[in-house]
Amino acid sequence: MNHPLWKTWRLIGYMSIWILLAFAGTYFQRVFFNVSWWDAGSTSLINSGGFSVVGFWLWYFVSQSWSARTSFLRIAAVHFFACVVVVLLWAFGTYSMSTLILADDPAYLRILQETLPMRVASGVSQYILIVLVYFLFLNFEDRRMRIASEARLREMLKESELNLLKSQINPHFLFNSLNSASLLTLTAPDKAREMIIALSEYLRYSISGKHDTFASLRAELENAQRYLEIERIRFGEKLALEFHVAPDCYAGSLPAMILQPLYENAIKHGVYEATGKVWITTKATVENDMLKLDIANTHEDGTTIRKGAGLGLRNVRDRLQMLYGEKAWLKIVRKENLFEVSLSIPMREL
Repeated sequence: MNHPLWKTWRLIGYMSIWILLAFAGTYFQRVFFNVSWWDAGSTSLINSGGFSVVGFWLWYFVSQSWSARTSFLRIAAVHFFACVVVVLLWAFGTYSMSTLILADDPAYLRILQETLPMRVASGVSQYILIVLVYFLFLNFEDRRMRIASEARLREMLKESELNLLKSQINPHFLFNSLNSASLLTLTAPDKAREMIIALSEYLRYSISGKHDTFASLRAELENAQRYLEIERIRFGEKLALEFHVAPDCYAGSLPAMILQPLYENAIKHGVYEATGKVWITTKATVENDMLKLDIANTHEDGTTIRKGAGLGLRNVRDRLQMLYGEKAWLKIVRKENLFEVSLSIPMREL
Protein backbone atom coordinates (compact mmCIF):
# COMPACT_ATOMS: atom_id res chain seq x y z
CA MET A 1 0.00 0.00 0.00
CA ASN A 2 1.29 3.47 -0.87
CA HIS A 3 2.31 5.85 1.90
CA PRO A 4 -0.78 7.87 2.92
CA LEU A 5 1.32 11.05 3.14
CA TRP A 6 2.38 10.90 -0.52
CA LYS A 7 -0.24 13.49 -1.34
CA THR A 8 0.53 17.19 -1.41
CA TRP A 9 -2.18 18.38 0.95
CA ARG A 10 -1.53 15.56 3.44
CA LEU A 11 2.22 16.20 3.42
CA ILE A 12 1.66 19.92 3.96
CA GLY A 13 -0.69 19.16 6.84
CA TYR A 14 1.79 16.70 8.37
CA MET A 15 4.67 19.19 8.25
CA SER A 16 2.44 21.99 9.56
CA ILE A 17 1.66 19.90 12.67
CA TRP A 18 5.35 19.43 13.43
CA ILE A 19 6.09 23.12 12.86
CA LEU A 20 3.32 24.00 15.34
CA LEU A 21 4.78 21.51 17.83
CA ALA A 22 8.19 23.14 17.39
CA PHE A 23 6.70 26.57 18.16
CA ALA A 24 4.88 25.13 21.18
CA GLY A 25 8.11 23.51 22.45
CA THR A 26 9.98 26.77 21.97
CA TYR A 27 7.42 28.73 23.98
CA PHE A 28 7.34 26.05 26.72
CA GLN A 29 11.11 26.10 27.18
CA ARG A 30 11.23 29.91 27.09
CA VAL A 31 8.58 30.24 29.80
CA PHE A 32 9.47 27.35 32.15
CA PHE A 33 13.27 27.27 31.83
CA ASN A 34 13.91 30.94 31.08
CA VAL A 35 16.29 30.18 28.22
CA SER A 36 16.95 32.30 25.16
CA TRP A 37 14.69 32.12 22.13
CA TRP A 38 17.60 30.81 20.08
CA ASP A 39 18.36 27.94 22.45
CA ALA A 40 14.69 27.00 22.86
CA GLY A 41 13.96 27.31 19.14
CA SER A 42 17.01 25.32 18.06
CA THR A 43 16.33 22.30 20.28
CA SER A 44 12.59 22.33 19.58
CA LEU A 45 13.21 22.40 15.85
CA ILE A 46 15.73 19.53 16.15
CA ASN A 47 13.34 17.45 18.30
CA SER A 48 10.27 18.04 16.12
CA GLY A 49 12.18 17.72 12.86
CA GLY A 50 13.79 14.49 13.99
CA PHE A 51 10.54 12.88 15.01
CA SER A 52 8.77 14.08 11.85
CA VAL A 53 11.27 12.01 9.88
CA VAL A 54 10.85 9.08 12.28
CA GLY A 55 7.06 9.38 12.07
CA PHE A 56 7.12 9.42 8.27
CA TRP A 57 9.18 6.22 8.01
CA LEU A 58 7.24 4.50 10.78
CA TRP A 59 4.47 3.93 8.20
CA TYR A 60 6.50 1.26 6.43
CA PHE A 61 7.15 -0.60 9.67
CA VAL A 62 3.51 -0.32 10.78
CA SER A 63 2.13 -1.44 7.42
CA GLN A 64 4.43 -4.49 7.44
CA SER A 65 3.61 -5.47 11.02
CA TRP A 66 -0.13 -4.88 10.73
CA SER A 67 -2.54 -7.60 9.79
CA ALA A 68 -6.17 -8.18 10.68
CA ARG A 69 -5.25 -11.81 11.44
CA THR A 70 -2.33 -10.97 13.77
CA SER A 71 -3.17 -11.06 17.47
CA PHE A 72 -3.20 -7.83 19.45
CA LEU A 73 -0.61 -9.12 21.94
CA ARG A 74 1.85 -9.91 19.17
CA ILE A 75 1.46 -6.48 17.58
CA ALA A 76 1.77 -4.80 20.99
CA ALA A 77 4.98 -6.74 21.77
CA VAL A 78 6.53 -5.87 18.41
CA HIS A 79 5.81 -2.18 18.83
CA PHE A 80 6.91 -2.12 22.46
CA PHE A 81 10.43 -3.12 21.46
CA ALA A 82 10.33 -0.91 18.37
CA CYS A 83 9.23 2.05 20.50
CA VAL A 84 12.13 1.52 22.93
CA VAL A 85 14.67 1.37 20.12
CA VAL A 86 13.25 4.26 18.08
CA VAL A 87 12.77 6.64 21.03
CA LEU A 88 16.23 5.98 22.47
CA LEU A 89 17.86 6.54 19.07
CA TRP A 90 15.82 9.71 18.58
CA ALA A 91 16.62 11.03 22.06
CA PHE A 92 20.33 10.27 21.70
CA GLY A 93 20.49 11.69 18.16
CA THR A 94 18.69 14.94 18.97
CA TYR A 95 20.72 15.40 22.19
CA SER A 96 23.96 14.95 20.26
CA MET A 97 22.91 17.50 17.61
CA SER A 98 21.82 19.99 20.29
CA THR A 99 25.16 19.70 22.14
CA LEU A 100 27.02 20.37 18.90
CA ILE A 101 24.98 23.48 18.14
CA LEU A 102 24.89 24.78 21.74
CA ALA A 103 28.33 23.65 22.92
CA ASP A 104 29.14 27.15 24.22
CA ASP A 105 26.14 27.22 26.59
CA PRO A 106 26.89 24.78 29.46
CA ALA A 107 23.89 25.97 31.48
CA TYR A 108 21.46 24.98 28.76
CA LEU A 109 23.28 21.69 28.19
CA ARG A 110 22.69 20.91 31.85
CA ILE A 111 19.00 21.61 31.34
CA LEU A 112 18.98 19.20 28.39
CA GLN A 113 20.48 16.47 30.59
CA GLU A 114 17.96 17.09 33.36
CA THR A 115 14.99 17.06 30.99
CA LEU A 116 16.08 13.88 29.18
CA PRO A 117 13.40 11.70 30.91
CA MET A 118 10.77 14.28 29.91
CA ARG A 119 11.87 14.15 26.29
CA VAL A 120 11.91 10.35 26.31
CA ALA A 121 8.35 10.35 27.65
CA SER A 122 7.40 12.85 24.95
CA GLY A 123 8.98 10.59 22.31
CA VAL A 124 7.06 7.57 23.59
CA SER A 125 3.79 9.54 23.45
CA GLN A 126 4.52 10.70 19.93
CA TYR A 127 5.41 7.16 18.82
CA ILE A 128 2.19 5.73 20.24
CA LEU A 129 0.07 8.51 18.71
CA ILE A 130 1.63 8.13 15.25
CA VAL A 131 1.30 4.33 15.30
CA LEU A 132 -2.34 4.58 16.39
CA VAL A 133 -3.10 7.00 13.55
CA TYR A 134 -1.48 4.65 11.04
CA PHE A 135 -3.38 1.68 12.47
CA LEU A 136 -6.65 3.57 12.20
CA PHE A 137 -5.85 4.46 8.61
CA LEU A 138 -4.99 0.84 7.77
CA ASN A 139 -8.14 -0.40 9.45
CA PHE A 140 -10.22 2.16 7.55
CA GLU A 141 -8.62 1.22 4.22
CA ASP A 142 -9.06 -2.48 4.92
CA ARG A 143 -12.72 -1.94 5.74
CA ARG A 144 -13.22 0.25 2.67
CA MET A 145 -11.60 -2.33 0.39
CA ARG A 146 -13.61 -5.13 1.99
CA ILE A 147 -16.85 -3.23 1.46
CA ALA A 148 -15.86 -2.46 -2.14
CA SER A 149 -14.95 -6.11 -2.70
CA GLU A 150 -18.25 -7.29 -1.23
CA ALA A 151 -20.09 -4.78 -3.41
CA ARG A 152 -18.27 -6.08 -6.50
CA LEU A 153 -19.10 -9.67 -5.54
CA ARG A 154 -22.75 -8.77 -4.99
CA GLU A 155 -22.81 -7.00 -8.35
CA MET A 156 -21.21 -10.00 -10.06
CA LEU A 157 -23.67 -12.36 -8.37
CA LYS A 158 -26.56 -10.11 -9.30
CA GLU A 159 -25.35 -9.91 -12.90
CA SER A 160 -24.95 -13.70 -13.13
CA GLU A 161 -28.43 -14.22 -11.67
CA LEU A 162 -29.89 -11.71 -14.10
CA ASN A 163 -28.12 -13.38 -17.02
CA LEU A 164 -29.45 -16.76 -15.87
CA LEU A 165 -32.98 -15.44 -15.57
CA LYS A 166 -32.72 -13.65 -18.92
CA SER A 167 -31.47 -16.78 -20.64
CA GLN A 168 -34.40 -18.96 -19.55
CA ILE A 169 -36.25 -18.98 -22.89
CA ASN A 170 -39.19 -21.35 -22.88
CA PRO A 171 -37.88 -24.53 -24.57
CA HIS A 172 -41.44 -25.68 -25.32
CA PHE A 173 -41.92 -22.68 -27.60
CA LEU A 174 -38.74 -23.55 -29.49
CA PHE A 175 -39.64 -27.22 -29.84
CA ASN A 176 -43.23 -26.48 -30.86
CA SER A 177 -42.06 -23.91 -33.42
CA LEU A 178 -39.60 -26.36 -34.95
CA ASN A 179 -42.22 -29.10 -35.05
CA SER A 180 -44.71 -26.73 -36.67
CA ALA A 181 -42.12 -25.61 -39.20
CA SER A 182 -41.39 -29.26 -39.98
CA LEU A 183 -45.07 -29.97 -40.63
CA LEU A 184 -45.53 -26.81 -42.67
CA THR A 185 -42.72 -27.81 -45.04
CA LEU A 186 -45.10 -30.49 -46.31
CA THR A 187 -48.35 -28.50 -46.41
CA ALA A 188 -47.33 -24.86 -46.73
CA PRO A 189 -43.62 -24.39 -47.59
CA ASP A 190 -43.96 -20.60 -47.80
CA LYS A 191 -45.30 -20.41 -44.24
CA ALA A 192 -42.59 -22.79 -43.05
CA ARG A 193 -39.94 -20.52 -44.57
CA GLU A 194 -41.61 -17.47 -42.98
CA MET A 195 -41.65 -19.16 -39.58
CA ILE A 196 -38.01 -20.22 -39.77
CA ILE A 197 -36.90 -16.69 -40.73
CA ALA A 198 -38.94 -15.18 -37.89
CA LEU A 199 -37.61 -17.76 -35.45
CA SER A 200 -34.04 -17.06 -36.57
CA GLU A 201 -34.45 -13.29 -36.03
CA TYR A 202 -36.12 -13.88 -32.68
CA LEU A 203 -33.33 -16.15 -31.41
CA ARG A 204 -30.63 -13.82 -32.75
CA TYR A 205 -32.03 -11.00 -30.65
CA SER A 206 -32.62 -13.23 -27.63
CA ILE A 207 -29.08 -14.57 -27.36
CA SER A 208 -27.17 -11.49 -28.52
CA GLY A 209 -25.34 -9.43 -25.92
CA LYS A 210 -26.12 -6.08 -27.52
CA HIS A 211 -28.90 -5.19 -25.12
CA ASP A 212 -27.05 -6.45 -22.02
CA THR A 213 -29.24 -5.87 -18.92
CA PHE A 214 -31.55 -3.21 -20.38
CA ALA A 215 -33.08 -2.75 -23.81
CA SER A 216 -35.26 -0.12 -25.39
CA LEU A 217 -39.01 -0.64 -25.28
CA ARG A 218 -39.10 -0.40 -29.07
CA ALA A 219 -36.59 -3.26 -29.47
CA GLU A 220 -38.40 -5.40 -26.91
CA LEU A 221 -41.77 -4.90 -28.56
CA GLU A 222 -40.33 -5.64 -31.99
CA ASN A 223 -38.90 -8.91 -30.68
CA ALA A 224 -42.20 -9.71 -28.94
CA GLN A 225 -43.96 -9.21 -32.26
CA ARG A 226 -41.57 -11.71 -33.87
CA TYR A 227 -42.49 -14.22 -31.20
CA LEU A 228 -46.20 -13.57 -31.62
CA GLU A 229 -45.95 -13.77 -35.41
CA ILE A 230 -44.37 -17.21 -35.04
CA GLU A 231 -47.25 -18.25 -32.79
CA ARG A 232 -49.75 -16.76 -35.23
CA ILE A 233 -48.30 -18.88 -38.04
CA ARG A 234 -48.86 -21.90 -35.79
CA PHE A 235 -52.39 -20.98 -34.69
CA GLY A 236 -53.53 -19.07 -37.77
CA GLU A 237 -56.57 -16.78 -37.46
CA LYS A 238 -57.19 -18.16 -33.98
CA LEU A 239 -54.72 -15.53 -32.70
CA ALA A 240 -55.26 -11.77 -33.13
CA LEU A 241 -52.95 -9.00 -31.91
CA GLU A 242 -53.38 -5.37 -30.90
CA PHE A 243 -50.73 -2.86 -29.82
CA HIS A 244 -51.52 0.53 -28.28
CA VAL A 245 -48.24 2.26 -27.39
CA ALA A 246 -48.07 5.94 -26.42
CA PRO A 247 -45.30 7.76 -28.35
CA ASP A 248 -43.49 8.91 -25.19
CA CYS A 249 -43.05 5.25 -24.14
CA TYR A 250 -40.51 4.58 -26.88
CA ALA A 251 -37.93 6.72 -25.10
CA GLY A 252 -38.01 4.32 -22.16
CA SER A 253 -36.12 1.12 -21.47
CA LEU A 254 -36.82 -2.03 -19.53
CA PRO A 255 -35.00 -5.23 -18.55
CA ALA A 256 -34.13 -7.19 -21.68
CA MET A 257 -36.41 -10.15 -22.50
CA ILE A 258 -38.69 -9.42 -19.54
CA LEU A 259 -41.78 -9.29 -21.76
CA GLN A 260 -41.18 -12.77 -23.17
CA PRO A 261 -42.66 -14.70 -20.19
CA LEU A 262 -45.70 -12.39 -20.19
CA TYR A 263 -46.51 -13.16 -23.83
CA GLU A 264 -45.84 -16.84 -23.26
CA ASN A 265 -48.34 -16.63 -20.41
CA ALA A 266 -50.90 -14.98 -22.69
CA ILE A 267 -50.49 -17.72 -25.30
CA LYS A 268 -50.75 -20.45 -22.67
CA HIS A 269 -53.81 -19.04 -20.89
CA GLY A 270 -55.60 -17.78 -23.96
CA VAL A 271 -54.84 -19.65 -27.14
CA TYR A 272 -54.13 -23.27 -26.27
CA GLU A 273 -57.62 -24.19 -25.00
CA ALA A 274 -59.62 -21.78 -27.18
CA THR A 275 -61.75 -22.82 -30.10
CA GLY A 276 -62.46 -19.30 -31.35
CA LYS A 277 -60.41 -16.17 -31.88
CA VAL A 278 -58.29 -14.93 -28.97
CA TRP A 279 -57.08 -11.36 -28.73
CA ILE A 280 -53.76 -10.46 -27.13
CA THR A 281 -53.67 -6.74 -26.44
CA THR A 282 -50.62 -4.72 -25.44
CA LYS A 283 -50.98 -1.26 -23.96
CA ALA A 284 -48.06 0.98 -22.91
CA THR A 285 -48.33 4.35 -21.18
CA VAL A 286 -46.23 6.67 -19.03
CA GLU A 287 -47.82 7.76 -15.76
CA ASN A 288 -46.01 9.78 -13.08
CA ASP A 289 -42.55 8.87 -14.43
CA MET A 290 -43.51 5.19 -14.44
CA LEU A 291 -43.63 3.05 -17.58
CA LYS A 292 -46.74 0.94 -17.38
CA LEU A 293 -47.37 -2.08 -19.61
CA ASP A 294 -50.61 -4.06 -19.69
CA ILE A 295 -50.66 -7.36 -21.58
CA ALA A 296 -54.10 -8.96 -21.69
CA ASN A 297 -55.53 -11.96 -23.43
CA THR A 298 -59.12 -13.03 -23.85
CA HIS A 299 -60.24 -16.57 -23.14
CA GLU A 300 -63.52 -18.34 -23.67
CA ASP A 301 -66.06 -18.67 -20.88
CA GLY A 302 -65.77 -21.99 -19.13
CA THR A 303 -62.27 -22.62 -20.47
CA THR A 304 -59.97 -24.17 -17.91
CA ILE A 305 -56.91 -22.05 -17.52
CA ARG A 306 -53.76 -24.10 -17.88
CA LYS A 307 -51.76 -24.45 -14.71
CA GLY A 308 -47.99 -24.39 -14.80
CA ALA A 309 -45.09 -24.11 -12.41
CA GLY A 310 -45.34 -20.30 -12.49
CA LEU A 311 -41.65 -19.98 -13.33
CA GLY A 312 -42.19 -17.32 -15.98
CA LEU A 313 -43.94 -14.79 -13.76
CA ARG A 314 -41.64 -15.66 -10.85
CA ASN A 315 -38.72 -14.97 -13.16
CA VAL A 316 -40.15 -11.53 -13.97
CA ARG A 317 -40.78 -10.72 -10.29
CA ASP A 318 -37.25 -11.77 -9.30
CA ARG A 319 -35.66 -9.59 -11.96
CA LEU A 320 -37.81 -6.60 -11.02
CA GLN A 321 -36.87 -7.04 -7.36
CA MET A 322 -33.15 -7.23 -8.12
CA LEU A 323 -33.15 -4.26 -10.48
CA TYR A 324 -35.68 -1.89 -8.92
CA GLY A 325 -36.49 -3.11 -5.41
CA GLU A 326 -39.84 -1.78 -4.24
CA LYS A 327 -40.05 0.77 -7.05
CA ALA A 328 -41.49 -1.71 -9.55
CA TRP A 329 -44.43 -4.10 -9.35
CA LEU A 330 -46.21 -6.85 -11.24
CA LYS A 331 -49.94 -7.40 -10.90
CA ILE A 332 -52.13 -10.19 -12.26
CA VAL A 333 -55.86 -9.72 -12.83
CA ARG A 334 -58.17 -12.62 -13.72
CA LYS A 335 -61.64 -11.73 -14.94
CA GLU A 336 -64.48 -13.75 -16.42
CA ASN A 337 -63.07 -13.79 -19.94
CA LEU A 338 -59.85 -11.81 -19.55
CA PHE A 339 -56.41 -12.55 -18.15
CA GLU A 340 -54.27 -9.44 -17.66
CA VAL A 341 -50.74 -8.87 -16.42
CA SER A 342 -49.71 -5.31 -15.53
CA LEU A 343 -46.09 -4.26 -15.20
CA SER A 344 -44.92 -0.92 -13.80
CA ILE A 345 -41.26 0.19 -13.70
CA PRO A 346 -39.48 3.54 -13.29
CA MET A 347 -39.20 5.40 -16.56
CA ARG A 348 -35.57 5.59 -17.69
CA GLU A 349 -33.88 6.22 -21.00
CA LEU A 350 -31.04 4.16 -22.44
